[in-house]
Amino acid sequence: MRDIILSYLLYYQICKVKNCLIIILLLFGFVSAQNIVELYSLQQALGLAAKQNLVLKGLEWQRKISHTEVSQSQSGLWPTINLNANSDYNLNLPVQLIPASVFGGPVGTFREIRFGRNWNNSVAGDFTWAFLQADKYAQSRSGTLVGTQTVWDRQEQRRKIMIEVASNYLQILILQETQNLNLMLDSVASLLAENTHALYLRSVGNKVDWQRAQNLKIQQHQQSIQIETQKKIALRKLAASLNLPDSISLKVVEMLPLKNQQSPFERMDPHQLPAVKSARVGIELSKWKYRQTAWSAWPKLSLNSRYTFAEQTDYLFSKSANRFSYGTIGMSLSIPILKGRSQQLLKHKAKYQWELARIQYLQQEKQAALEIQEWQDLWNEKSQSLQFAEERDKQAENNLILSTDSYFVGLISLDQLFNIYSEYAQAHNNYLQVLTDKILYQSCLELSLQSSLLN
Repeated sequence: MRDIILSYLLYYQICKVKNCLIIILLLFGFVSAQNIVELYSLQQALGLAAKQNLVLKGLEWQRKISHTEVSQSQSGLWPTINLNANSDYNLNLPVQLIPASVFGGPVGTFREIRFGRNWNNSVAGDFTWAFLQADKYAQSRSGTLVGTQTVWDRQEQRRKIMIEVASNYLQILILQETQNLNLMLDSVASLLAENTHALYLRSVGNKVDWQRAQNLKIQQHQQSIQIETQKKIALRKLAASLNLPDSISLKVVEMLPLKNQQSPFERMDPHQLPAVKSARVGIELSKWKYRQTAWSAWPKLSLNSRYTFAEQTDYLFSKSANRFSYGTIGMSLSIPILKGRSQQLLKHKAKYQWELARIQYLQQEKQAALEIQEWQDLWNEKSQSLQFAEERDKQAENNLILSTDSYFVGLISLDQLFNIYSEYAQAHNNYLQVLTDKILYQSCLELSLQSSLLN
């Protein structure tokens, strides 16, 4: 019995080493064959998500939209040029009565004089430049800040997506390790059920022990089914994050490392995280929006110019047309006097939003500091616990081997064997969880550090 359990444990370890060798031989590459995508490292999964994730693709279009909106907000500072063309037909031309004596006629009589001709055609060019409008300048500055804030918002969203992908990937790793463990425990439970049944048939054991061993076997089978289902769900979530087609099957080849390296990151400044930078820009943006509202009541000075070319004729395409042109240039001054209470209310609203932006910045700053500190503390805790969890796992494995022989020679009861059996499963699962948590918190810190270094 002892040799059989040792062989199962050895087979379990060989499977892990075999998978590691496959990973090394394939150089952590990306393989897609027969509608299967295989992942060999967390970095490969993150790289694939950076290229194919739908949310990140949408963020790229948001960047282009934001750039267009910035240019649109600055367009108010540019002059405008318009070209206008008109063609009018006069049904009844105005007539004026002039004394005939003016033209040498008899005194006391009048002559009808018609002004203009039936067709009036004109082409005019207008030039307008609002060179002194403070609210337009504030609007342009606000648009630039909106573009800057959008950049940091995109970086923050990208950081969260990458952390989510890392979490899903590591969840699959721990489920695969748990699945391998359960396969081994299934075999041990089946072997235990067979031996207790044999003892019962020889009247050495009792029926209760045999039925309890049988229940343990059934329980292990149920756990294997649950883990398989959880693994399928986790794979579908990761495939969705990587934007893989439904016809493609995803397979994670990498196994959890036996040892994890020390943290390569330095202690970061939470103020450099994209969310904090976005909130800081939000204060400046609210300030300029307040100025835009306040400055809209200031006087506005514009430069205006118009040049017109016109002709008058009796027919639309007559060669005997009277042609002439004229032009003007000048300045206009607009002084708002009274706009009701709407302007004052908008000003108050913008000021309140400015104060709110300051509070939101302080809140985001504190939240980021707490998040980074929490990850750092948890990483330190998992790093310290990993050695103890690994030692506990090895001792529980040895106890399982020893207790099996002890049970069949009558040194321990079946209850004690079941307890040791459960202790091994808990110890190994605890080791896998501590290892995975450490890698996850390290990945969160590394991804946050990368995002904080972007300018």
